[in-house]
Amino acid sequence: CMATPSGTLDSKPSVPGLTDGQSCWDYRQTIFERADSDEDVDLGAIWLDDAIGGLLRVLEDTGQLEDTVILFFEDHGMEPKSSLYEGGVRIPMFINYGSKLETGSKLDVPVSTVDIGPTLLEYADITPSYEMDGKSLKTALAHISYSNSNPTWIERCLFFELNYDRAVRCGCYKYLQIS
Repeated sequence: CMATPSGTLDSKPSVPGLTDGQSCWDYRQTIFERADSDEDVDLGAIWLDDAIGGLLRVLEDTGQLEDTVILFFEDHGMEPKSSLYEGGVRIPMFINYGSKLETGSKLDVPVSTVDIGPTLLEYADITPSYEMDGKSLKTALAHISYSNSNPTWIERCLFFELNYDRAVRCGCYKYLQIS
């Protein structure tokens, strides 16, 4: 627990929301105790939940949570990743921006990971010096009910490729060309 990429720490780390007065080793043991099994997926999910909780706690304790955009999206696993069917191109994504976004709201329109860059740049009031693929979600997130019924968002086309296979999804329709 003391070895880091920059060298060895002089003292044991204390991470609010994670170690909280216990050693790194003791914290790691709690992950095994809280898991339903010793499968990596269970252990990773517990560690990730703890790490996000610790991050949120530090941001809140330092008064930065309301001014921090937190974007999280889940991996769809290895098997679906090798497919252009829904399991390979659809993943859940969560965004939090304190009171600036309505808690529990759901943007139910096609979005893509290529939208992350334009979205974060717009939140930071940075105008890119070149045209970007993707579309900022800032306005759509600020007006969820309008965006969920707006044809511009609902019928948006997204394009996917995997090796020689191609797919396009426009609204509820998807066209696949599988080699």
